[in-house]
Amino acid sequence: MFTVAKSLNAGSVRKGPKATASGWPYVYNLPNRHGRTRWYFWFGQKGQRQYRVMDDAIHGREFQAAYARFLAGLHPYPDQEIVEKAEAKTAMAGQPVAAEPKMPLTEFLHGSWGWLCLEHMKTDAFKKQTNGRAIEGQLRWTWNQPVKSTNPEGRKYGEMPVERFDTEVIQTLVDRKVRTAEIEESNARTGRLKKVSKTTGGPQKNNLIKWIRSVLKLAIKKKLVKVNYALFVEKEEVKGSGYKMWTDEMWDRMVAHYPLCTKQRLTFDLAGYTAQRRGDVYLLGWDQFISSEEGLPHGSLRVEQEKGDDGEPYVAHIPILDELHGSLEAAKVAGILGSKFFIRQDHKDEPYVKESFGNSVRKWLNAAGIPNGYSLHGLRKLCVCRLIERGCDPHDVMAVTGHQTLKEIDRYAKAYFREKKKIDVYAKWRAGAAKAGANTAVPKVA
Repeated sequence: MFTVAKSLNAGSVRKGPKATASGWPYVYNLPNRHGRTRWYFWFGQKGQRQYRVMDDAIHGREFQAAYARFLAGLHPYPDQEIVEKAEAKTAMAGQPVAAEPKMPLTEFLHGSWGWLCLEHMKTDAFKKQTNGRAIEGQLRWTWNQPVKSTNPEGRKYGEMPVERFDTEVIQTLVDRKVRTAEIEESNARTGRLKKVSKTTGGPQKNNLIKWIRSVLKLAIKKKLVKVNYALFVEKEEVKGSGYKMWTDEMWDRMVAHYPLCTKQRLTFDLAGYTAQRRGDVYLLGWDQFISSEEGLPHGSLRVEQEKGDDGEPYVAHIPILDELHGSLEAAKVAGILGSKFFIRQDHKDEPYVKESFGNSVRKWLNAAGIPNGYSLHGLRKLCVCRLIERGCDPHDVMAVTGHQTLKEIDRYAKAYFREKKKIDVYAKWRAGAAKAGANTAVPKVA
C-alpha cells in the first residue's frame, strides 16, 4: 500500500500526525461544513491547506499519483490547479468570479422567463420528478444569468419575455455551461507530456437543454409562444462511453467475495439480473412482484422507473431469472430480506436513502477489489449484453431495461461483443486458410 511513499525521497515527506484509519499517512477523514466526512490530503498543521481527495477514492493509480504529488509539496491535481490559477488571475483583473446576486422572485413579470419557470415548478409533472431539486437549481441559474456576459450587473434572463426565447438566445445561454482549457497531459504508456484541450460541462449543458424544453412546453400550452425553439438547440457531443461496463472477471470476483445470504450479494444480483439503475435497484420490492404464471415459474417484477417523460415513469417488465430467485431465497433464509423492500437497512426494516445507498455500494465494491469507476450502472450494461448473448432480441431487452430507443442498447452491446469477436476472427481466419489449402498447423514455440 505504501509503494508510492517509499519511492519518494524521504526528505521530501514532512513530519506530521501518524497515519489515519485509511492506512495512508497525511490522508484524513474530516467533516465538511455539512457535517459529512470526506477524505483530504493534509499535513496536519493548523493553517496548512487541505486538499479534497477526488471522488473520495483512496485507492487506484489516480489516487497514488495525486498522493505522490502531495508528498512532494505539489498540488495533488494539476487540472484543478490550472482552474484555480485562472480564477485567481480573473479576480486580480477586477472581474467578479462569484455568482451574480440572485434576483428576487417577486420581480418577475407575467410572461417573463423567470415567471414561466416558477409556473412550471407548480405543475404535477414537475412535482413527480425525483430530481426536482436539481432541476430547480439549474432553472434558477438560468434566470440569474446576465443577458450580456460582459455586464454581470445588467439585465437578467429571468426578466426576458418568453416570446424572445428563440434558438439563438437559448444556445447562447446553455453554451455558458461549457468550458475549454488547455492542459498538459501525460501519455499513460510513454509518460510523454503533450498539450490537449479539455472540455467540461457537456452533460450539464445537454441536461439544461432538456429541462428548458420542458418549460417551453408549458409556454406553448399557455399560448405564449407557438414554437419550442429549444428543440433546435445544438447539443454538446460528449465523448466516452459513460459508466464502465463490468467484465465477467469482475463479476466472478464479486461472487467469490460475497457469498449468497449476504446483503451485498443480494444487491449486486438484483442489479445484475434486473438491469435496473441504482435509483430503482434500492427500491425494488414486494409491491412490484407479480406471482408466477405460465412461462414464469418464479414470477416477475413490474417496475415504474425513476426516469420518465413529463412526469410519467418508464415501465420495465422483468422476469425473475433462476439465479435471482436463488439469491432472493437465500436472503430470505438468512433473514436479511425486507418485508416491503428487498434491500433493507442493517438495523431497521426500511429502505436506504438513495445517497446513503450509493455510498454503501462504493464501500462494498472497494472491499471486493472492484476498481474505482465501476458501479451498479456497469452491471446494467453487463446484463443487457448477457440477455443478447442468450438470444434475446433488442425489443426483449428494452422490455426489461425500460429503454425507449434501440440506440442505448446498441451502444451497450458494441464494446462487449467487439472484445469477444477476436476469438471468432481467429477461427474464421484458420477456417478460410484451410479452405484455401494453406497450412493451418499452429507453430510450436521452441
